[in-house]
Amino acid sequence: MNPSSRSRVVAFAAVIAALGAGSAFAADPPPADNAPVTRAEYEALKKELLETKQEIQQLRKERAANAGGAQAGPAASTDEITELRKEVSDLRKAREADVKEAEDERDQIMQIVKDVQNQANANAAGTTKLLITGDADVGFTAVRGHPSTFEAGFAPRFLWEINDKLYFDGALDIGFDDNGNTSVELMIASLNYIVNDYLTVGAGEFVAQFAAYHRYFDPSWINKLPDDPLVFSDGGLAPESVMGAYMSGAYPINRDMRINYAAYISNGAQIDFTNGSLDHGNRNDSNNNKAVGGRIGFVPIPQLEIGYSMQYGQVHPENFDPGTGPIDSPRVSAFLQAVDFNYVRPIDQIAGVLTLRAEWVFSHVGNTTAPGGDPILHDNDRNGGYAMIAYRPSMASNKILRNFEFIFRYDRLDIPGGQFADPTAPNGDSHEQRFTYGIDYWLNAQTVVKFAYECDEQAHLPGASAYLFQVGVGF
Repeated sequence: MNPSSRSRVVAFAAVIAALGAGSAFAADPPPADNAPVTRAEYEALKKELLETKQEIQQLRKERAANAGGAQAGPAASTDEITELRKEVSDLRKAREADVKEAEDERDQIMQIVKDVQNQANANAAGTTKLLITGDADVGFTAVRGHPSTFEAGFAPRFLWEINDKLYFDGALDIGFDDNGNTSVELMIASLNYIVNDYLTVGAGEFVAQFAAYHRYFDPSWINKLPDDPLVFSDGGLAPESVMGAYMSGAYPINRDMRINYAAYISNGAQIDFTNGSLDHGNRNDSNNNKAVGGRIGFVPIPQLEIGYSMQYGQVHPENFDPGTGPIDSPRVSAFLQAVDFNYVRPIDQIAGVLTLRAEWVFSHVGNTTAPGGDPILHDNDRNGGYAMIAYRPSMASNKILRNFEFIFRYDRLDIPGGQFADPTAPNGDSHEQRFTYGIDYWLNAQTVVKFAYECDEQAHLPGASAYLFQVGVGF
């Protein structure tokens, strides 16, 4: 320590001794009512005071050794005492000013946060997010015995988040009918509420919680072939969307295993008295009895899901009078069941991804007599489904080869026959089966170019084999 510093410390010690506050000043600073500006500044000031305390204690020991501890050393001058008092006062004032400034800034920040929270709470029902997604496709179909034709379709989907729990889901299916006219069909219009991580409820028009195809694989960029399986196409056995209310969710059993579940109540299908089939496309119920249905899926490993679905409802019109034919039943019920299987896994041994998919639907419609006495088929059971295998060499060394995918699908639809069926009619005592071979090329994860050849066989009718081409895009 240089002489100048030593004299200032000696003078400082003398001032403290003269004021009778030496020990108090040398101790840690008393806690303030409010926190210091920052923790770093507080620690720096504390360190400085501790160092001063140590220096004073060292000086006291040196003076005690030189003078036997009886003399406190030469008295500090009045100017030095005044200067030290002023420095201490300035230091305290600066610290108080910093603390006040920090408190003011903190109060301002807290007020801003409070204002933002109040505004968010006040406008929670009107603070929304809109996501527009969907899919589109263009294609070309050449069916034997029919004119070839180009096709296009567009299916926008609107997801409107009203708040963290409530959202609206809407979707349209825009395309062309058999006469070439533009058709617009409302497929989804539901208001949904997320109860918790395991349960969502909703009402309106929604994708039927029945089987897996329409729920997971229907969009053109997800479906691996250009057309739908017979059982899920127009005129098939499974409902695509229904009007009603639903609940769905998933429950984990362990890290990899879970159960998916869904249940719904909806307007039921309507019976077609010409052949006993069901019309799932009419959203208006034909009677006061509603259809109930649902699906449960079991996921034992992440790559595999197995599902079972059912739907039951009465399908006769209100005040139905079956007449006086050989079958006399005032009520007609329909019971649908489906099983589905989906397995997707990358396999090193084949250097790619293997997909196995299968679904089968069973439909039973009760026996009755049509208005006027014409009997409906007394063996009114239908069934149909498909099985598909696909392989994509995603681990191949060749970049172009990795983008290809090879698909084979078998699908079939069996239509009932019986005493009152016309075996030559398309919907009577007949079946149709198809073997479809496809090659896909993936431009990216959401765009696929599809080529397929479909070999079609029908009982009592000539087959309708076809060449199919389609580009599917998801957005």
